[in-house]
Amino acid sequence: QIGRLNLLDTFARHTLQKISALNLTCMLSLVSWKNISTPLSQTFDSDN
Repeated sequence: QIGRLNLLDTFARHTLQKISALNLTCMLSLVSWKNISTPLSQTFDSDN
């Protein structure tokens, strides 16, 4: 019983770590995309 609970606990921790890592990469890519797209739109606006 205890072994199964420990297995579940470690599995949950690994899953949470993977989810948080995914969220972190998503946030970073979103931020970098905003940083890239904002100057691009500004240059396009200045051309027009």
